Amino acid sequence: MSESPFISRFSPNRTDPDILEAIHVSHQDHQERAFESVQRWLQGGESEHLLFVGPRGAGKTHLVTLLNYQIAAASASQGLRIAWLGEDETSVSFLDLLERIYRALVKKYPVEFEETELEAIYGSDPKEAQHRFEKLIAGTLKDRKCLILIENLDSVFDGLDEGEQMAWRAFYQNNSGTFATVATAQRLVAEATSQQAPFHGFFEIHHIKPFGVAEAIQLLQAIAKSRGEDGLVQFLGTAKGRARIHAIRRLSGGNPRLFVILADFINPESLDELVRPLENLVDEQLTPYYQERLRWLSPLQRKIVEFLCRSRGAVEVKTIAAGLFKQHSSIAGQLKQLLELGYVNRHPIGREALYELAEPLMRLSLQVKETTVHEPLELIVDVLRVWCEQEEIEKALTSCGDSGLVRNYLARVISGMVERNLWCDLVRQDFPEPDLKCCSIEDLEVLLEVAKESEDSGDWARLYSGISGEGFNKEKIRILTSAIESPGMPAEVQAWYQMLRGLKKFSFGKDPKYIEDWCEVCTNRDAPPTLVADAEYLLATAKLLIGEWEEGAKRLAKMGEEDVALISESVVGLASQLIIVALLYHSDDRERLSVKVGALLKAIKVKRLRVSFAASLPGTMRPSLSINDVGTTTRREDWVSTWERRAAGMIEFRVPLRILRACCDYLNGGRDEKVLLRLAAEERAMVHEALASDPFNSDPE
Repeated sequence: MSESPFISRFSPNRTDPDILEAIHVSHQDHQERAFESVQRWLQGGESEHLLFVGPRGAGKTHLVTLLNYQIAAASASQGLRIAWLGEDETSVSFLDLLERIYRALVKKYPVEFEETELEAIYGSDPKEAQHRFEKLIAGTLKDRKCLILIENLDSVFDGLDEGEQMAWRAFYQNNSGTFATVATAQRLVAEATSQQAPFHGFFEIHHIKPFGVAEAIQLLQAIAKSRGEDGLVQFLGTAKGRARIHAIRRLSGGNPRLFVILADFINPESLDELVRPLENLVDEQLTPYYQERLRWLSPLQRKIVEFLCRSRGAVEVKTIAAGLFKQHSSIAGQLKQLLELGYVNRHPIGREALYELAEPLMRLSLQVKETTVHEPLELIVDVLRVWCEQEEIEKALTSCGDSGLVRNYLARVISGMVERNLWCDLVRQDFPEPDLKCCSIEDLEVLLEVAKESEDSGDWARLYSGISGEGFNKEKIRILTSAIESPGMPAEVQAWYQMLRGLKKFSFGKDPKYIEDWCEVCTNRDAPPTLVADAEYLLATAKLLIGEWEEGAKRLAKMGEEDVALISESVVGLASQLIIVALLYHSDDRERLSVKVGALLKAIKVKRLRVSFAASLPGTMRPSLSINDVGTTTRREDWVSTWERRAAGMIEFRVPLRILRACCDYLNGGRDEKVLLRLAAEERAMVHEALASDPFNSDPE
């Protein structure tokens, strides 16, 4: 078995460039924009200075690393020199920064930039040393250009006062066209945005967002593919795999670094191979890393972060203040700074705001110190609960010993699974109610997985809202069918789904299979009475549409006052319009039309249905429901005249035709209200209502 390629979690520059490119699944647009900017500068354009802002672990170093390789390869013959400054080096003055730049050039171009030059400058007066560094760097470059790559620019600015920043800006201006900059920062710094700051308007700023589900899946699939794990690649492409990544993303905050870490462990041969390496990783790498980050903060800021580490979710400011025995204003001010530093996320809710850790992995830095030997770390427990099936955990638990680290983890995971399904809870957070109407097919498949797993009526309702939202298509019918066939779907919920599937099947043509769904609703004992009444009325309509005139009229005639009272307003209006469409589909001449309309009105003996039928005529008496058929004055007049000829002398059409003629003259005559005065007041109201809600009133001319 070939060795898996090495992928560094914290230092992408140590990873093979080809592997970095293979797993570069996001931010390609940023890389392309930066590359093009540098190329314009090299070809004689003005100096470009770019700043990429994003939280720690968002992929900024990955971006800079690839950009370094790409620019170096493309500009080898153009004399470009690249100074890539160390990520964790500190600058407390512009002199320090100049030394860092020169050292970076010495490391990469030792023949041109000699290290011995540094010794001649050491010991000089700081102002003199700064001047000599400026002259040394510019003089050694001569006519060549230099690209400076700076990570954590926000930390650099923290070390430079305004005078030092002005000196840096002046250095660029005095060497116009020689230097360009690509920088990264965790937060949008005031030094680059404030109108009073020396670097105001200097940088072209781009924001790097945390990974979405799609990017996370692409990253994990790319890593799995590079390791030959074809089974994992396929699983991540399934609805169940996407649902798991939704949950993992919630745990990680969309941090790409966590996905790179998890990529080492999410396809183990045994749970023992997952628990122990994760524990070792936390102990040897993550904990020192995050503890070092905590040391950068003030004592009160560390206390706030530690408080959030102990909290499971987002917390109000007043709760933090109470827990730390501090004033609300004091904590609010510190949280603002932590937000700017990228340590916390803010969730506004009305006038309040809740805060939580921006990087859930930071919680481990505190948990490791607070937990005893063999006590499971909660974040790892959550990862196991999200990624593993309950049956898999139960099977592993029976085969491991009576004690030990792995058993403790598995026991904690099982107890949590019994209490609630964590991955379902996390996925639900990705689908707030307002967003359901524009769910993609992939999102709906994930929601279906959640509903099937939880068998919760709320999850079935959430899926229903997503399916019935915008952009219905045949793929949604497929998901509807899969949901209806799920063993855990309650009978009452199934009735709602069958009603919707019937409506949507009908919208794709006159396929009589939609009748089957409405028949199922009519015979479903658990279906709500209102839904049964809707199905009965639509079923009668459907019979008319497929040419079974007598059966349709018979069903309408059987509906009594009580049945009609239960029909929803939307179905009354829709079905009445479809009845008229049925007349058009199955009417070849005036005599047959007269017979059918007469039979229909006789069947519709209930006043509510008769009124609805008559009110629907003005908006539906046209060749189709497409506005293009009646959109112009000429076509509108031709269509109304056709109906007047075909229904002349038919008493059932006397009122509808009068209303239809008034609508036509009103629209064709520039909406002159005098035209409508020949109608009775209730008829005028009907016209205005119809024109306000029906596409018939649109006039593309």
